[in-house]
Amino acid sequence: MLKRGLSQMKLAIGQSEAPTLLSPSKIDRSWSPVWPTDPGDRQHRIIHHLSHQALNGLSLPRLFRLAAESIAHVLPDTAVSIWEVLSDGCTFKEIANTTPAQGLRTLSTRTEPQLTLLLDAATPCRVTPEQNAELLVCCATDTQHSLHCPISGSQHILGLLNVYTSHPEPFQETDSLFLQSIAHILATAIERHRAAALLNVQTQTLEAVASGTNLQDVLKSLCLLLEAQSPGVLCSVLLVDAENNCLRAGAAPSVPPEFAQGVDGLMIGEGQGSCGTAACRGEPVFATDIATDPLWRAFRDFALSHNIYACWSMPFRAQSGEVLGTFALSHAVPCTPTAHHLQILKTATHLASIAVESHRNTHRLQHQALYDDLTGLPNRVFFIEQLTQRCQASGFKRFALLFLDVDHFKLVNDSLGHCIGDQLLQQFTTCLKPCLRSGDCFTRLSGDEFALLLPGIEDVQQAQSVARCIQQTLSHPLVLDAHEVFVSVSIGIVHVQKPGHQPAELLRDADTAMYYAKAQARGSMAIFSPQMHTQARERLQLEHQLRQALEEITQGKKAPFEVYYQPIVHLATGAIAGFEALLRWQHPQKGPIAPEQFIPIAEETGLIVALGEWILRQACAQWQAWQAGHLDASHPTHPLIMSVNVSSRQFMQSSFMPMIRQILAETGIVPHCLKLEMTETVLMEASPSVTQTFTALRELGIQLSLDDFGTGYSSLSYLHQFPIQTLKIDRAFVARLEQEQHSIVQSILGLAQGLHMEAIAEGIETPTQSQQLQHLGCEYGQGYYFSKAVPTAQATALLRQGLAIAPLAQLQTIH
Repeated sequence: MLKRGLSQMKLAIGQSEAPTLLSPSKIDRSWSPVWPTDPGDRQHRIIHHLSHQALNGLSLPRLFRLAAESIAHVLPDTAVSIWEVLSDGCTFKEIANTTPAQGLRTLSTRTEPQLTLLLDAATPCRVTPEQNAELLVCCATDTQHSLHCPISGSQHILGLLNVYTSHPEPFQETDSLFLQSIAHILATAIERHRAAALLNVQTQTLEAVASGTNLQDVLKSLCLLLEAQSPGVLCSVLLVDAENNCLRAGAAPSVPPEFAQGVDGLMIGEGQGSCGTAACRGEPVFATDIATDPLWRAFRDFALSHNIYACWSMPFRAQSGEVLGTFALSHAVPCTPTAHHLQILKTATHLASIAVESHRNTHRLQHQALYDDLTGLPNRVFFIEQLTQRCQASGFKRFALLFLDVDHFKLVNDSLGHCIGDQLLQQFTTCLKPCLRSGDCFTRLSGDEFALLLPGIEDVQQAQSVARCIQQTLSHPLVLDAHEVFVSVSIGIVHVQKPGHQPAELLRDADTAMYYAKAQARGSMAIFSPQMHTQARERLQLEHQLRQALEEITQGKKAPFEVYYQPIVHLATGAIAGFEALLRWQHPQKGPIAPEQFIPIAEETGLIVALGEWILRQACAQWQAWQAGHLDASHPTHPLIMSVNVSSRQFMQSSFMPMIRQILAETGIVPHCLKLEMTETVLMEASPSVTQTFTALRELGIQLSLDDFGTGYSSLSYLHQFPIQTLKIDRAFVARLEQEQHSIVQSILGLAQGLHMEAIAEGIETPTQSQQLQHLGCEYGQGYYFSKAVPTAQATALLRQGLAIAPLAQLQTIH
C-alpha cells in the first residue's frame, strides 16, 4: 500500500532529470541482520549515548546532528546524511549531514522515482559505486559505496539514514546492524516527538478555549500547530451553516486566500469536493488525486490552479451527533494519508468539536443572559445597557421610551393555557416588526411587559405615531391554535430631551404612564407627566389598604366593605324583579371610595377573587334573609332574582365551581334565583375549561347574564354556544334614546327576542327613556329613575313598599 501511494506522488523538487530506474535485484540485500556476538565497544557506547539523549528529550535537530557526527566518528572516512520523508510521502528533505559545505538538500520520487526502491527496503541495503552511477541516490557519487538504512516508524517510513565512503573496503555486516540500531532510536524519537507535539497541540488548544479566546483564533492556532507537525500539509476548517445547508470559512491560515474564499459557502452534498461530501455523509472523505477524483469534478480546475492536488477531510460532531464542520488536510501533490495523518485528523476534529461547542455554549449563555428565550427579543439586562449608553452618550440626542403592557394577557393564560399564552407573545412580537425602524430596540422586560427604545425622536408626536402604528397593527385578531384572540396594549410614553437621566427612573416613568393609560381605557396611550407620580403613589397606597381590608375580613373583623343593592324593575308595572348586588368601600379615613377607583386595582392584583367571593356570599345570605322575612312580594312564579357580578378572573379559577356550591349550601339560596353577571371578556376565549364551567352552572340551574352588551366585539358568535338567559343593554345606548337613536337598542332587543332571552336596560334616568324602552319591547330596566344602589335597610324598605316602586325623587323619603 505504501509503495502504491508513494509511486503516485507528484511533487517536483530536486534533480531536473530522472535516471533510469534500476531493478531491485541490482541492490545487495543478501546479508542477514544478525547481531555479532562481540560488537565493537565504540558502537555500543554510541548506541547507548544516543538512546540516553533521546530518552532525556534532546530536541530532534540536535539528536539528528549528534547521530550523524557519531556515525562519522565510528565509521572513519564516511559522510553521513539523514533524510526526513515529508507529509506527502514522496519528498525527502535532508535534516542533518557531516558535509555542511554542500548544504541541506531536497529530493522527490517524482524527479527521482528510483528512490522508492530505498523506501521499499525493509532493512539496510548496500549500493556499489557502479549502482550509484545509475541510481544517483541521495547525491552519492559513482566513486562511493553507499549504505542506506530506512528509519521505519510503526506503520510507515519516516526517513533515511545514508552513509557514503570512498574506502575500497565495503561496509561490514556489523556496520549495517549498527546503523539499523541508530535508525530505530531515531524512529522512536520521531514518533515520541510527534505524540508529544500532538499532546502539546491539545493542551494549547484547550487552554485557549478555556480562556475564552475567539473561535476563529482558536481554529487558526490549531491549524498552524498541526501544520508544524507535518511539513507540507495545509490545514483548514469549515463550519456548518445549517440554515443555508452550506459550509462557512472557519480557519485556513496557509491555504491560498483565493481558494479559501472560493470554498466559503460550499454546499453540503454529494460531489461537493471532499469537505462538502464529508459533511453530507458524516464520514471521512480522502481525495488522494483531485485531478481524477469524481467528487472534485465541479471544482477540479479551481483546486489545481491553486496547487491543491489532494484533500483529506474528516467531519467533526457535537455531543448530540450533529455535524459541526469539517477539518481538512491538503497537499500540493497527490498522496494518501498515513497513520500519522489519520492521528492528526483525529486529534484535530476532537479539538475542533470542543472549540466549536464551547463557543456555541458560551454564545448560548451570552444569548440567554441578554435575550429572551421565548420571543428572541433582547431582555431587561440588554435593554438597561442600551438605555444607559443612550443616557450617558457624549453627543446626547433626544429619544423616546415606550412601555407596553398586553391587556388581559392573564385571561388568555388562565382560559386557554400557558402554551397559547406563549404563542400570543411570539405572534405579538412578530406582528409589531413593521412598526419598528432600523436602530429601534424592542425588548421583553418580563411576562407581558415590553419596552421600545426609539432613538432620534425630536418631538413626542413622533413617539405617538409609533404607538398608533402598534395599536393599529393589533386591531386584527391573532390566530392561536384555532382560537381567534384580539389583543390590545396599553402604552406609556416618556420623551427624553436632555442627558443625565437614570435608566431605572425612565422605566419607572414609562411604567407609570402605562398604568395611567390602562386606567383610562384598555388599548390607550399616555405621555408621562410629573403629576402621574402622585397618582401612582396614591394607587399603590390604595392597593395596600385594599389588601389590609381583605385581611380584616379573613380575620373576622368588621368589614370596611358593604354590599348595596340596586333594584331591577319590570318596566310595565314598576314591580321589583330583583336586585343587583354592588360593592361599596367605606374607608375609615378617606370616606367612600368609588368602585371605579378600587375595582380595577383588585382586578389587576388578583384581589378580586377573594373580594368577589365575599360579595357573592353576602348577597346570597341577604336573599335568604328576605325570603325568611316574607319580603319577596313578587309573583310566586317569578321569584326575586339576586344578580351578582363575577370577574373573569374569578370565573377562570379552578376553585370557582366548588366555591359556588359551597355558598349555595351555606346560604340556602335557590339556584335559579341567583344570576351571575359577566362581561364579554369571559366569552372571548371559548376554552374547554370555560365550557365545562358553563355546563356545570346550567346543571345547577344558576342563571347567566351578559353585562354591558353591545360595547364589545366578539360576543355575537358565542351567544349560541353558552346558556345565557339575559342581555344587559349598556347605559351608553340608553342615554342616546332621547336623541332618537333607537337602532342599536332595537337590534339588541330583536336579538334577545330571537334567542328567547330577557333584556335589561341599564342607566335609565328619565321617564322618557323608560317609556321608549317599553315601546321598543324591553321588559326590564334599572337606573336612577327608579333607584340608585342603596344599603340593605333601604333595599328592604323598597321591598316593603309592595309592587310599585317610586321614582328616585320620591325615594328620598324612604328610610
